Amino acid sequence: MTKLKAFLILIFTSSFLLAACSDLLAGPASSPDNHIEISENGMYVSEQGDTVIPRVVTAQAGWLCVQADLLGQPGRVLGCSAVPAGENLNVPVSLEIPGLTWTLHPALYLDNGTPGAVEVPDPDVPVQTALGRAVTAEGILLADESWITVSDQPLGEGSTVIVQRVYAPVPALLVIHDLRDEHVMGFKALQIGENLAVPVTLEVRGEARDVFAEMHWDIAADGQLSLSDPAAHLTSGEFLMARFAIQ
Repeated sequence: MTKLKAFLILIFTSSFLLAACSDLLAGPASSPDNHIEISENGMYVSEQGDTVIPRVVTAQAGWLCVQADLLGQPGRVLGCSAVPAGENLNVPVSLEIPGLTWTLHPALYLDNGTPGAVEVPDPDVPVQTALGRAVTAEGILLADESWITVSDQPLGEGSTVIVQRVYAPVPALLVIHDLRDEHVMGFKALQIGENLAVPVTLEVRGEARDVFAEMHWDIAADGQLSLSDPAAHLTSGEFLMARFAIQ
């Protein structure tokens, strides 16, 4: 056998092995087509626990599950919906409200066990990329304008104002800002769920009149406002702000 012939055989064999390995890596569970798309602003979850994932593409039928955050990684499964193979638009998922976190992780899982039965994480294991990583996305919890209800009012005893209703799906703070310069005038820790007649004591500077109430996620869940507690956004990307006047 000539050196040239041996070299050509070696190249052909190497190409065949590489192609075989590529086919193995590109199986249904690791297809590059597996991915999840969410809104660039984050994920909105209604007061009833309903959310919608805009686009899910999966190489084979399985589950789209939304998981709570655990130290920056997907944690407890809050809810799952079946997704057929192919492109799925506006996939609804019903979530358990008590387990919500301010960051959420949608993820794809295979339906390996009893067909049609959610058995996550085993035997319904995560769909993985060719590099062995779970197919997931990450979104910050979004708010709704209806979550804060407040009216114009006189300053009450002890420089307090009353916010009629605030809904908080996760640990949060109700913060009152001076509209003139967005200075924090006061804040109140909220209970998870519906909060009624919430009193907030203000530190009034001069002739403050126009103010606004805003919700901040309480990242440390300690009831204290810090620079790391971000203000909640709406699906439009704007801040959740309810303006009112101190009469």
